[in-house]
Amino acid sequence: MLIPALFVFALDAQALRCGNALVSKGDRKIEVVKKCGEPSLVESWREEVAVYSETDLKRLVKVDNNYMEEWTYNFGPNRFIHFMTFRNGLLEKIETGLRGYSGPIPADSDKTRCGKMLTIGDKKIDVLMKCGEPTLKEPRPEKLFESVLDKERSILVERTLLINEDEWTYNFGPSTFMYFIRFKNNEVVDIEQGEYGF
Repeated sequence: MLIPALFVFALDAQALRCGNALVSKGDRKIEVVKKCGEPSLVESWREEVAVYSETDLKRLVKVDNNYMEEWTYNFGPNRFIHFMTFRNGLLEKIETGLRGYSGPIPADSDKTRCGKMLTIGDKKIDVLMKCGEPTLKEPRPEKLFESVLDKERSILVERTLLINEDEWTYNFGPSTFMYFIRFKNNEVVDIEQGEYGF
């Protein structure tokens, strides 16, 4: 019984079954929609990657502009939620989340525990399932720069990421603390407890 479970887990990292069809890395977005249907949530961002020669850091080798998307799929209560990341329209990564649900997004009935149930790295769908819809959503786009020296290829890589940053505010009333949840590209990066709500 243990061997099939391990096989399914290993297959999940490379591919995902939607009905009778198999979605795998390298598939185009239209192929994924054909096999799995429309996603529940879509997050998108852009990144620009500049590559410089290591021997001459002023010599630009190339610039790659990438359009990134993360699609969230909920296949119901008998399966896990899946996250598919696309780079320039091609499926690059498949990740597994919490168990799915049927009908509208179910929020935990005890919302006063919302902040205690959340963890850094949770996805937006996880937060919605644990806390329900936020009182307020504020977009805060951000630009992030980073430089990495790739010694194998003797190049310097500079990336500019245009990040979707959001802050969700939860106000559950005067007997419960407010929570401020900050996301970067669909992932929780900060959870802050505020004053009592109103």
